[in-house]
Amino acid sequence: MARKALKDWTIEIDRDPCDAHVFDPAASDDDDELRMAAWRDFDGSLYMEKPPANPAIALTLAMMRGQSLHFE
Repeated sequence: MARKALKDWTIEIDRDPCDAHVFDPAASDDDDELRMAAWRDFDGSLYMEKPPANPAIALTLAMMRGQSLHFE
């Protein structure tokens, strides 16, 4: 589902600790709207105290953060 929704985007999943990053590889490093993370942002800052429980939750969180940008 993520690959279909984010066609041509890069999806990175870390398993220990669980985290996910999704980004448009054509975007510049300062284009925050095209880079989303679940637990640890690209600059190393944390969104949450603990990482997600599993990769599926991490990927869902990263995608939801991207969706939230459209509702601001």
